[in-house]
Amino acid sequence: MCPYTYYTVMRKSKDPRYLNDIPEYYSQMMRKGLPKIQFTARNVTSGLIYLGFAEERSATNATLFARYLNRELQARGADLSQTVRQTDNGSEYINHVKAKNPSPYTIAVEDVKNQIHSTIPPGAHTFQSDVETVHNIIEVEF
Repeated sequence: MCPYTYYTVMRKSKDPRYLNDIPEYYSQMMRKGLPKIQFTARNVTSGLIYLGFAEERSATNATLFARYLNRELQARGADLSQTVRQTDNGSEYINHVKAKNPSPYTIAVEDVKNQIHSTIPPGAHTFQSDVETVHNIIEVEF
């Protein structure tokens, strides 16, 4: 595995997990109209974490987060040309498992020369354990 792999996953397990699963956040989310979805990207080597927030789980929001992440990291001098952006197999990342063409998310990631979008094997949730650990820490801290 490339030492510059960024894991990107939306808060999810079997089904989409919205931020309303954090009781301390839920009431504020409802009262103040705060975001319902969290996207997380983590560099497994450095521990660097980027968070993105959205109102809905969608390919559009995932793609915007990918473009934002590319721009931010490149602006700070990161060489993304040898990186792997790993996600689960959610429709926001791959459209459909039988899709013949790359998803908008994959296109956004691979707009950076030699950066690769990779997906975990179906049902292999431990492949995303680094990001899921971050999610757990956030929930505990709330």
